[in-house]
Amino acid sequence: MCASFRIVTWNVRYFSHRAAGLVATDKNIRMAAEALGTMPHLPDIIALQEIDNGGIRTALGRAVRRRRGHAIPQLDRMLGCLNEVVAERQEPPYSVLFFPAHGHQGGMRWMTSGLAMLYRSKHQLLNHNGPSPVDITHRRLRYWARFKQKRICAWACFALDGHRPVHLFNTHVSLPAFFLRATGNGTGRFGEVENQVKEVDRILSFARTRCGSEPAVLVGDFNAMPGSITYERIVGSGLFREAFSPNTVASVGLPPSEPPAGLFGLRYRLDHMFCTQRIQ
Repeated sequence: MCASFRIVTWNVRYFSHRAAGLVATDKNIRMAAEALGTMPHLPDIIALQEIDNGGIRTALGRAVRRRRGHAIPQLDRMLGCLNEVVAERQEPPYSVLFFPAHGHQGGMRWMTSGLAMLYRSKHQLLNHNGPSPVDITHRRLRYWARFKQKRICAWACFALDGHRPVHLFNTHVSLPAFFLRATGNGTGRFGEVENQVKEVDRILSFARTRCGSEPAVLVGDFNAMPGSITYERIVGSGLFREAFSPNTVASVGLPPSEPPAGLFGLRYRLDHMFCTQRIQ
């Protein structure tokens, strides 16, 4: 029997859109939770990027909430708000996995970063690499390696409604390295620089090892435009294909895709969803 499931991917930018990325706000957290919890069909899994779950920024601004004298992390507040909305619909709550990336070693940092997966508790979590997600960071210069923001690939395997396993890979690829030249032709720098290609190669290698021939989905913020070297590396790997081709979008009546990422008033399509051939 085939299982039907819904996946959402969202770079929430530390829930700090209204504060230009400086501090999280309760309003952003609640708005995100309400947007997800009021979707006509609830997502089975929600993949989030850019979660600050332990830095000074997470305890500043209007987002400060305390439990027994300690600031409540962003992700805990997000989960609580989402489950409040879901409870009103009399639906099962969500559980959460956090995947630490950058800034989680040592004392208090101004910022930390990580990835997350929220999944409906009615689904069975089979395995994951939450405690030690795969480091995909390309560090070209050894001297500056310790200053480079760490990038990871998060992985979890679920049995959705008791059916066959489905693997989910969630990632956030680095921006194009400013000191390296683009090597492609036509999409600018997003997805055309060596450091991004190297990181995607590590993601693909890890995914092949983990999922084998089982169904898998790869989502995240790739900082790469469609048609770029990085993008083509994924769809040409023989493992993943674009989940939403133009024909697929038209066949299910979806509106034209709008670029979701903004930078200095410009709009880009940098977030993607890929799947293996066994998933329709």
